[in-house]
Amino acid sequence: MTSRSRFVLSLLSTAFVLYLASGPLMRRALGDTGYTQLSIFHEVVSMIRDSYVDPVNMDRTLDAAESGLLEALDGDSGYLDVEDFKTLQAGKRAPADTGIVLGRRFGFLTVVATRPDSPARKAGIKAGDFIKFIDGKHTHGLTVVKGERLLEGEPGTSVKVAIFKSGTDAVETAVVRERPAATLPVSRLLDGGIGYIAVSDVSDGVASTLKSTIAGLQAQGARALVLDLRSSATGALKNAVPLSELFIKGGVVAKLATRNAPEQTLVASDTHVRVLDGSTEVARHARTWDMRQVVEDPAHLEGLKDIKRKAHGATGRERLLTTVPTAERLYAELAARQEPLGRETTALLELLDRYGHQALTAAIDEALARGTPRAASVAHLLAQSERGRRQTPELPLRLPNRPGVSDLTVRNHNLEDYDDI
Repeated sequence: MTSRSRFVLSLLSTAFVLYLASGPLMRRALGDTGYTQLSIFHEVVSMIRDSYVDPVNMDRTLDAAESGLLEALDGDSGYLDVEDFKTLQAGKRAPADTGIVLGRRFGFLTVVATRPDSPARKAGIKAGDFIKFIDGKHTHGLTVVKGERLLEGEPGTSVKVAIFKSGTDAVETAVVRERPAATLPVSRLLDGGIGYIAVSDVSDGVASTLKSTIAGLQAQGARALVLDLRSSATGALKNAVPLSELFIKGGVVAKLATRNAPEQTLVASDTHVRVLDGSTEVARHARTWDMRQVVEDPAHLEGLKDIKRKAHGATGRERLLTTVPTAERLYAELAARQEPLGRETTALLELLDRYGHQALTAAIDEALARGTPRAASVAHLLAQSERGRRQTPELPLRLPNRPGVSDLTVRNHNLEDYDDI
C-alpha cells in the first residue's frame, strides 16, 4: 500500500469514527426521534458500503446489526433468520437433548439450569456456567433458539460442549444425548417437623402430584414446608398457575401483558377464579383443586349454542325447527357436546326430505331418550324402522351442483325404435 493510499484510508477512518461519535449528540439535538435514528443508521450503512477498504458482505453485516438491536433489549431476545424462524414456527424438535436449559449473558450462551439425572448434570455442568463452543461453533452472538437446536439430536449421539467460568479457560466435554423424561418432585422430612420438596420440572400434572406429596409429609408430622424451585427452569405457564394456587389463597396468580393489547389478569380466591381483561371480567368459574376437571357454565353453553347458530346461518335450521320443533332439544345437546351444528343440520334436512316430519320427530325423540343426540343415530333409527316395516329404503340421488348437470333435460325415447337399430 502506497503512502498516498494509507493517508486516504486514515482520513476516511477518522471521519467515520467522528461521525459515529457524533451520533448521540445529533440524537439529543434533534429530539431523539425514531426517524432521526433510522437516518443515522442509513448513513452508517452507506459509509461502510462505500468507504470500507475491503469488499463488504452487506447481508452478513445487516444481520449482525439486527442481532445487535435485539441483544440490546434483554438476554432472552434474539434475531432469527428465515430458516431458524420457520423451524421455530414448525415446533419440530429432535427426540433427545443434553438436559441443559439455556440463557444468554454478556453475549454468550449460559447454563440456566440442568435437568436432574440428565447427561449434562452427570457431566458436571452446573447453573451459571458459560458455554463457549458447541461442536466447534462459537456461541458469542448465538441465539438461545439456535443453541438449543445444536444441543439436540438423536438418542445416543454426542455433542461437544466447551464450558468456562469467569476468569478460567474453557474445558471441552462430550455429552451423550438422551430422551428427556418428566421429573417428579423430590421430598423428605427434615428435623424439626419441616417438610422439604424440590420441584425441578413444572410438567403436566405437577400440581396434583405436589398436592399428594404435601399430604404425605403432613401425615409424617410436617408442620412447615420448604418449597425448593431453584432448579425449576422448564415447564408451561398453564402448569405453573395451578401449582401457585396450592399456596396462594387469593389475589393475582398470573398476568399476561403485551404491547398492543390490554393486560389480562388471573385472579383467584378460596371459592372462585376470575379472568380479567384490564378491569373487565371476561370469565369466572368455581375454584377446583383437581387437575383437568371440566368446569361448565350453563349460561356459557347457551351463549355458545346461540353463536354457533348465527355462524352457520339460520335458513336451513329455521326450516327444520319449524317443521320438527323437537329438534330444538337436539340442538341443545349438540351444542353442549361441542358438535358441529352446520354438518348436523345438513344431515337432518336430508332425513326430513326422505322420511317426512312425523318419522323424523319420532326418531329424534328416541335418539334423545337413548342419550345419542346425533344425526347419525337418528338416521340409524329411521332405517331400522323402515326395515321393521319391510320397506326398502329409498336411495337418494345426488347430482353435482352444476348447471350442465342439474338443469339437464333428458328426453324419453320410444323403446320400440331400439328393435330397428
